[in-house]
Amino acid sequence: MFTQLSMFEDRKVSNEERLFKFYINELLETGWLDDAIEQPKTFPVFDGAYGFIWHRDKRELLNLNVKLLKPQSYTPDFKLLWNKKAEGVFYWDNGIVCDKNSTTYRKVNKDVYIPFYRKESWIDTKGTFVGLNNNSGITFPKNQALMWIAHEIYVQKIVVSYDTKSIFYRTFTPKNLIINEVYKKDTKDHKVGDSKLRYEPVLLEQWVKRRLHGGT
Repeated sequence: MFTQLSMFEDRKVSNEERLFKFYINELLETGWLDDAIEQPKTFPVFDGAYGFIWHRDKRELLNLNVKLLKPQSYTPDFKLLWNKKAEGVFYWDNGIVCDKNSTTYRKVNKDVYIPFYRKESWIDTKGTFVGLNNNSGITFPKNQALMWIAHEIYVQKIVVSYDTKSIFYRTFTPKNLIINEVYKKDTKDHKVGDSKLRYEPVLLEQWVKRRLHGGT
């Protein structure tokens, strides 16, 4: 029996995390995922750096540690545990035999794209907007490298948005996301009920069928 992720949390979640839960829950419900854990663990990735100086006392010299760099930790957004049947469809691992170019994304081969790495996938969700108040484009690559150095864990960046850069366009769009992500008020360019998606969505069963048949 699968356990879906709650859409309502006490902690504050980003819009990207919220939207990705639609994706995760549909994969849990259909048996592609065995389990999914939100903010699964906080990892220490850097112990800090210290120097020292000597303090002269009346009778002796005293050693004093000086903190140069603070310790750092990192918490991935999600940990996904894939069902074995998802191998070669939703995840790939080292040494997997697959069609040429099928593990990298290009628009021309998106129907044979394998989106996730390893049966146990660690995920950090990101949006497509980068501005003065969003420095994740700088901090995430550093955290990603530190996680590999400290723990040999590859944390995968998954782009979540309403446009063609999103994992939803690159694979499938969850049904509940299609239903819920609509405009609630009239705007200059949209009416109540219009979809927020800026592409034509493909459902899970459609994408899987294309994936299993090499995009045909």
